[in-house]
Amino acid sequence: MRLFNLKNRYSPSTPASRRLDDLAQMLEQVAVEIALERACLKDAYDHAIAQAAFAYEALEQGEDVDVVPSRVDALSAALDRHSRRFHSLKQQADFIDETRRRLELLASDEGPCPGAPHASVSHIVN
Repeated sequence: MRLFNLKNRYSPSTPASRRLDDLAQMLEQVAVEIALERACLKDAYDHAIAQAAFAYEALEQGEDVDVVPSRVDALSAALDRHSRRFHSLKQQADFIDETRRRLELLASDEGPCPGAPHASVSHIVN
């Protein structure tokens, strides 16, 4: 998913430079996708926490004793899934960061690679 379609002012002169530039652009695209997914997941996580709090309060007050426990269990399972997904996104962001560092090393051998020096994905995602 490309958010901005900006023309690259830099025209790589070698096939290796073009490949490195393409890779840097793909890494940026994946980093944006990870950040967007994390933002959506955070909203869902926050909503599930709020719903769990209301369900727990209803349970403490004795409301819908037959329904509320299963709702609390479902919300707990959702929170667990969201937590695992957050962890997975963190691992993906770390992988992107490490790949960017390695790309910068390769690019330094080939010349400038405009897509390589970016903010860390971990900072975007956290």
